[in-house]
Amino acid sequence: MLGEDGEVLRAEPFPLDRAPRMRAVGVTERFVVVFDSAPYYSRAADLVGLRDPYRGPATGPARIGLLARGRPLWSGVGEGEVRSLVNACEDLGRVVVDAVWAPGVLRRHVLDLATGGVRRVDLRAMDVASVDERLAGRRHRFAFGAAGTAIVRHDVALGCTWRREVGVTPGRPVFVPRGHDEGDGWVVAVAGGELLVLDAADLAGPPVAVVRLPFAVPASP
Repeated sequence: MLGEDGEVLRAEPFPLDRAPRMRAVGVTERFVVVFDSAPYYSRAADLVGLRDPYRGPATGPARIGLLARGRPLWSGVGEGEVRSLVNACEDLGRVVVDAVWAPGVLRRHVLDLATGGVRRVDLRAMDVASVDERLAGRRHRFAFGAAGTAIVRHDVALGCTWRREVGVTPGRPVFVPRGHDEGDGWVVAVAGGELLVLDAADLAGPPVAVVRLPFAVPASP
């Protein structure tokens, strides 16, 4: 638990059979959302000095945990490797978790708190994705991200996608709000040697601004 100033007020450890790379953690109104998925920490790899001690199969049984008090409530979600959390929220007795999974798909898991059931929906291919940060922990409609060499905006409610091809793998796009409505704002991303500012409602239209960088910036995960 964190205070308003970011100070840790209470910490509660919970056990895991193995040590996964915790790339994704989220918060809803009542739960902390955590993932248990490959790859896992290898002490042997660490002892021999490998740069990345998280070794082993890239896929395997995966779980999503809802942590309220004490041990997480785990839900098995098949096999896979989670890359990053996009958003999580509570909705009518369910927890909706949107995350990017390897090798690059925006996937939704709906966890039914009453029955323990899990429903999975693959929304679309995306390498990275994020939402309007003002909606973190609440229901969202739009996901902004990258798929291959395109910057995309995906409507999770209607299943529609808008995209802008940039010719190189862009860095993680960031949504910057302009007005009060979700999706009203700009998408900012680095693409090679340019910093692009795009109208979030018209990704394919002329850029709002283009900043030429003195060198090309490699895409970041």
